[in-house]
Amino acid sequence: MLLANGCSFTEGYYLDNLKDAWPFQLGIDAVNLAQGGASNQRIFRTTIDYLSTNRPDYVAIGWTETSRYELPVVNGTWARILSHDVLFHERLSTNPDAEQLHNYYYRHLHNDFITTVDLLNYIITIQQLCKLQDIPYVFFYAFARPNFSEVLKDYHEYYRYEQHQLDEKLVVANKILQDKIAQIDQNKFLPATMKAWCEQHNFDFELGGHPLSAGHRAWATEIATKMFDIK
Repeated sequence: MLLANGCSFTEGYYLDNLKDAWPFQLGIDAVNLAQGGASNQRIFRTTIDYLSTNRPDYVAIGWTETSRYELPVVNGTWARILSHDVLFHERLSTNPDAEQLHNYYYRHLHNDFITTVDLLNYIITIQQLCKLQDIPYVFFYAFARPNFSEVLKDYHEYYRYEQHQLDEKLVVANKILQDKIAQIDQNKFLPATMKAWCEQHNFDFELGGHPLSAGHRAWATEIATKMFDIK
């Protein structure tokens, strides 16, 4: 049995049938925890929740962009914060105003350096958990790879220290990133994002920029080759 997780590129919510998404094209039973608009926080949280009480035969995760975030809402649900929108896990009349929440988060709370470090920690944790339980696994990025030089550039622009302090902070920040990256087994990552790979192979996309069923079927072959050949 396969455990899959990710964002819309793994859920396939834009497809006519969710069973056309790539996790169900591998010829084995699959549990697909992916959700459209999901952040890496949500991907990690739900993966850990599942693995705490289940042992799948395989794990495949499509990580998403670091600009997204997941915030708890006081009524017990979750808000998915995207760069252009806010999606609530449940449509409740007690949910906060989406526009106000979006503006407040990106103006006062979002930190791309921290969300990037968080992503690397999530990858390392699930990598180690799979290795400890001898579960073959594959990772990929759905449509955007982390740009570490841009993260450090933003760090430089956002933090207003004296120059000597800033130089020291950048050295520390870069070391944190490099130490995390060095712990990740790059052999378990597909080299291209799902979006770039489908574009390169001329598969059709829907208007929102997601690959259609043919792209999912072909991507499943890429996942299977990586997952079944590299233990």
